[in-house]
Amino acid sequence: MWNLHYEAAFESFFAHEGALLPDLKRLRRTARRALGERAYWGSAATLLRGDVGLALQLLRFALTRWPASAVIPPVGYLFRRKDTLSHFGALLSAAPKRLLGRIERRPVGGRHAVH
Repeated sequence: MWNLHYEAAFESFFAHEGALLPDLKRLRRTARRALGERAYWGSAATLLRGDVGLALQLLRFALTRWPASAVIPPVGYLFRRKDTLSHFGALLSAAPKRLLGRIERRPVGGRHAVH
């Protein structure tokens, strides 16, 4: 939802207060790209958290706002974040534990496994 709210705010700004800006097209494109880049990496982080459905929604949003990211991941976004290494490091270190938890909760022979 964050992405949709920010996108609505950008579009409102560009349609009203910013409508006469000399670089309107470039600024609008920059805003769409920023939203797409954030959604792209949000999709990756969400996938690492195990929410495949939301990860696909975020990826779809990202690709419709910045289609080039389907071919070239927007790595520049990662360099602009101060917490990239710690954020993704924490996600990667917790991913095996989450995966193991999902495997343990899977039904075995129609019944849940006993821990």
